[in-house]
Amino acid sequence: MKRKWLVCLGTLLIALTACENQDSYIYEGEGEDWDVEYTAHVEGETQEAHEYQLSYQGGEIPPTSVNYEINSVEVENAPVDQDGNVDTHEENCDKCNIRSVDEEIEVMIEWEDHTEELILENE
Repeated sequence: MKRKWLVCLGTLLIALTACENQDSYIYEGEGEDWDVEYTAHVEGETQEAHEYQLSYQGGEIPPTSVNYEINSVEVENAPVDQDGNVDTHEENCDKCNIRSVDEEIEVMIEWEDHTEELILENE
C-alpha cells in the first residue's frame, strides 16, 4: 500500500514539474466578419503546441466552409458549423521556431466571394 502511494506521489510530482516549464500565450484578432483566437503552449526552447478557433461574426448565415491560412498553415474547405465556428485545430511542433510573446500572427480567411485578413496580437 505504501509503495502505491509513493508511485502516485512521484507521478504527480513529475506531472507538476512538466507543466511548470510551459508558458501559454493567447493571440486574438477581430475583423469585420471573423474573430480568431490562437493559443500557443511553449515548452522549453524548441517545443510548441498550438490551437486556434475561427468564429464567424457576420450578420448573414455563416458559410458552410472556408479556406484559411494561419501561421503558414493552409487549410481548404474547412467546415463551418451552424453557429459559425470552424472546428478547433491543434498542432504540435518539435524543434521549431518558437513564437515570441510580442509576435503578431497573420490570418487570411476566404469564403464564397469574400476575403478577410486579420492580425492577431497577444492580449
